[in-house]
Amino acid sequence: MRNASGALIALLNNQSQYYVADLLTITQANGAVTRLTSADFDVTAVSQVDNASHVFVCNGPKFTRTKTKLIVGLQVDTMTVVLMPDPVLHLLGGIPWPAAAAAGAFDEARIVVEKAIMAKWGDTSAGTLIQFGGRVGQVEASRSTITLPVNSDLELIRALMPRNTYQPGCVHTLFDSGCGLNRATFAVAGVTQAGSTVNQLNTTLANATGYFDQGTITFTSGALTGQSYTVKSFVSATRFTPMRAFAQAPTPGDTFNAYPGCDKLQATCSAKFANLARFRGYPYIPSPEAAR
Repeated sequence: MRNASGALIALLNNQSQYYVADLLTITQANGAVTRLTSADFDVTAVSQVDNASHVFVCNGPKFTRTKTKLIVGLQVDTMTVVLMPDPVLHLLGGIPWPAAAAAGAFDEARIVVEKAIMAKWGDTSAGTLIQFGGRVGQVEASRSTITLPVNSDLELIRALMPRNTYQPGCVHTLFDSGCGLNRATFAVAGVTQAGSTVNQLNTTLANATGYFDQGTITFTSGALTGQSYTVKSFVSATRFTPMRAFAQAPTPGDTFNAYPGCDKLQATCSAKFANLARFRGYPYIPSPEAAR
């Protein structure tokens, strides 16, 4: 359903001539919001997205969109928005829009298209009308265009049910809200030892071999400060082997925090993390081969 204010309904009923502009709101997964308009000037309007006044700029990337329709039922409607940014003038996070799109800037983004209907140019007092809203699907980016297919919110009903499946391993991710453990309390501080390379970090940490397998290393000093790497394997008081090579060889004396990994097994949850009460696996369900 499209909600129109009384003033907008009166304008449409009583005035034979009015002006129209599209207002595009792009909300990225990281919370960043971009507001664009198809008009030749900036448009200030109260958006139905958050019921607040915003400026929709005309000097951002130009855009086109496909038509929308209203239907009765639960059919998932779609709309395609094509952005045409200037490779020099229009930057997103410091890089050109197409490059940002290719890097995933619009993955899981939300797009809302509103129509501003004005008695005269710039007069948005009658309010806006939402034309379409939904989530971005598979993004396609070229040198000069970004194609954003947008699926209506009815897409959510396509989610497979039930949400949780029965499986031997825990359905939680280590340190998430379901797991409940505080990541910071499991941090183990270490110092890089001589002989480390891009494929190996030598250490004196005496935790049991395998303790940090599938965990992470986050450097806290040196050239790699702030960078995190997944641990492929850990040998007690000897070395870490990362899943992917370090950006450069760690220097002796560089400090880091190491965090343990979890293989999602019941025994690991109990013995390693003492968190059995939150274990969400089902290790006693027969395997498909054994079920009768």
